[in-house]
Amino acid sequence: MVIDAIKKNQQSLVKIVEANTRNAVSNTTPPKVVALGLVTSSTGKILADSQSLSDDDSYAAIFHDGRQFPVKFISVSANFARLEVVRDPIKDVAYVFYPAVTASSDSLQLGQTIIALGGKTEAQVTIGRVSLLKLDENSSTTSAASSTSPTSSPTSALSKPIVLIQTENTLKDDISGSLLLNLTGELVGVENWQPSIPTDGQFIPINVIKSAHSQFFDSPKIP
Repeated sequence: MVIDAIKKNQQSLVKIVEANTRNAVSNTTPPKVVALGLVTSSTGKILADSQSLSDDDSYAAIFHDGRQFPVKFISVSANFARLEVVRDPIKDVAYVFYPAVTASSDSLQLGQTIIALGGKTEAQVTIGRVSLLKLDENSSTTSAASSTSPTSSPTSALSKPIVLIQTENTLKDDISGSLLLNLTGELVGVENWQPSIPTDGQFIPINVIKSAHSQFFDSPKIP
């Protein structure tokens, strides 16, 4: 189950590297990885931690199969830089981008088993549990999960949207942008290093990200 879950979104995780390292004196010098990126559309749009990037520098994205594309800045908003792949309209037209498969992060429960996928130099995985769910206390929105019977467990229904997920997951070779997956392989959160948030095991819910960057995600497919 864990292996299948990882495969479901592994292709939507990319490494953002400094593009000028490609011109290094030694061809064996690996490019400097500055962040991980999330592919959000089939056209090559990517979200990455804005604190790790500067719009004055040049970057490239290394994809799951080792293919590298230059990326351009589109904008910066809500802790994330919006990037887009620059590809040759003739040579690269057949390349397929795999946007993330997501699920509602508001359906998460305390104690739920969760998978973190990341790694700066090599792909790494940890399996842990949701240890804390921070709710939006200023929201008057009630989630569908809240309409349960009085005998329901407190961990099975949350009346307000989740704004921060804390887990037991800690990656040794960590870098901002690790993905948080449920056991069916759907993306529920993204690690985003901010000065006000401790880095270990804390993720921004995908619902929060999609709300702030809705136009940067592919529209849901209609059956």
